[in-house]
Amino acid sequence: MDTAVPIKIAKVVKVLGRTGSTGNVTQVRVEFKEDDKLRSIVRNVKGPVREGDVLTLLEWEREAAAFAKTVLSRGWTPSPSPSCPNAA
Repeated sequence: MDTAVPIKIAKVVKVLGRTGSTGNVTQVRVEFKEDDKLRSIVRNVKGPVREGDVLTLLEWEREAAAFAKTVLSRGWTPSPSPSCPNAA
């Protein structure tokens, strides 16, 4: 089967930080190379990535959600964890 899947080439402009439950995903801002207009979005990348890397995106319309620290800056604070009765 030779099914043509449209792809986009994007260059990593800025590494924004780590996300995911164990920090195994990196959020990056990418700029598309093939478009006439300059367009950039935030994407999640699994694996090693640094500024200047070129990514091949199979799906390019969806943007990644913001970090949890954005929620913290809007006034939400986590509830304190209950103290452990067995802690010394």
